[in-house]
Amino acid sequence: MLFRSSGKDQIVLAIWALYCICCKRDFHWIGTSSSYNQLDGQTWLHIKRRADELNKMYGRGFLTIKKHKITCAHTGSMITLFRSDEDMKTEGFHPIRPGAPMAIVLNECKSLEPAVVMAFRRCHGYTHWLNISSPGEPFGYFYEKCVSPRSVSYPAPMAPGVEYFRRVDYKQCPHLKHEYEYDVAEFGEDDPYI
Repeated sequence: MLFRSSGKDQIVLAIWALYCICCKRDFHWIGTSSSYNQLDGQTWLHIKRRADELNKMYGRGFLTIKKHKITCAHTGSMITLFRSDEDMKTEGFHPIRPGAPMAIVLNECKSLEPAVVMAFRRCHGYTHWLNISSPGEPFGYFYEKCVSPRSVSYPAPMAPGVEYFRRVDYKQCPHLKHEYEYDVAEFGEDDPYI
């Protein structure tokens, strides 16, 4: 399958989410964003497109697809997507069974209020935690994680149980080179957006 754009939702999140539920038993993959437009028009759009392709490949019903929720009967795993603009909406997620893997994915993390992030921390039992975002203002939870990561940083190898930090910029996304050059000319190289 080939799409014209190549964003974090399409490449990283969609492929990883579907891999987790199709290849791992009792995996609960929870994705969120404070923006419904981001959640529905990006994350869900790409996950659903790829899930539909898997159903075409493996037969109707391989994955059960409902708005913002996908389940795989073969593995007992599921994807749950929801908008998280209030901390009270985020509590209560736990693994499908004790000890089973669970991912919490904070998409467009730069827009999440600290209370929302802390509410997710109270969802005990997660085995994977991903903060992912495009650039934002120079403050807040995501910014702090990016400027002073207390983790292993790329290109060092990942280690189980240790936070891992990787910044992807236009050099790893050659299709963004012209856009980047245009933005530098408009905003200046020291602007937080750049």
